[in-house]
Amino acid sequence: MNDILKQLSEAETKEKAAELMRNFRDENDTMQSKLKKHSLLTMIVMIALAVLIVVLLLIKYIIYIAPEKVGYEKNVKALSSVEINTETLNVMPFNSDLTAANEQVLIASTKDNTVKMDFLLPETTKVIARAEIYVDESCLDKKPLKKWWTKLLHPNDDSLIRIGATGWVRPGEIVTDLKLDELPNKQCNVTVKFTAVNPANENISAGEFSMNTIMFVVDYNGKMLDENGSWVNAN
Repeated sequence: MNDILKQLSEAETKEKAAELMRNFRDENDTMQSKLKKHSLLTMIVMIALAVLIVVLLLIKYIIYIAPEKVGYEKNVKALSSVEINTETLNVMPFNSDLTAANEQVLIASTKDNTVKMDFLLPETTKVIARAEIYVDESCLDKKPLKKWWTKLLHPNDDSLIRIGATGWVRPGEIVTDLKLDELPNKQCNVTVKFTAVNPANENISAGEFSMNTIMFVVDYNGKMLDENGSWVNAN
């Protein structure tokens, strides 16, 4: 009888040991499977981060490092076909080859994100030129990536961000209105940068100068943004 009980006890022990071994193997397999999934997920995340870094570097290169390809401005009119009082413009005789004129104060519209420029080159000008509008980053709400790159690459300067630019304008042409990438969120100071090049070779500089002025944002319904970004009645 004792022998039978002993045999049964040994059998039960072996069965429990086998069950424990199976459970251990199952748990080990489950753990290995989880580790593989975790490793795969980690690899996917690392690959995604690497791709993101490459994309950001490309964006950085395109926006900030790559030479800008500037063509001739399409939104121009012949100066002879436009009735304009040049006495109200800021005329800037840079040198004997370059004279440009532009509105003294810039007024932008929320209706179509355009700003009144009246940027022109007299027919006597011997070069081609363009205009670029810059504002401080504090005057902008959108374009967070552009603001971030500007802050990163130029931490010690005025952190000016370009919100609009013309193409090359020929002598005897005028750009009356310029489409902006973004409107300022308040009345703010702006810098208009003028760059001129030789019409026969755009790599030969013919001069560069700037005009500091103010930009007003209006809705043409009697309202305008003040220096605090609040809508007030336009006077």
